[in-house]
Amino acid sequence: MDQLLRMEPDYGTNVRNLALPHWKSWFGVEHRCLVPVTSFAEPDPASKEEGGKTPKLVLCESGEAADVL
Repeated sequence: MDQLLRMEPDYGTNVRNLALPHWKSWFGVEHRCLVPVTSFAEPDPASKEEGGKTPKLVLCESGEAADVL
């Protein structure tokens, strides 16, 4: 495992940057799946107050409680 990590370090699980070589072997249809969700959170740097932490933007279905850590 150590040798694998040296050859191809894991820079995280954010697949939004498809140009990273780490993800190219996972682009095939055979690796896709749908995951049902009712809520999720993303960092919201636009709402960050000076000197504070970056808050989360929580998105959920209308009338649903956000079940996000």
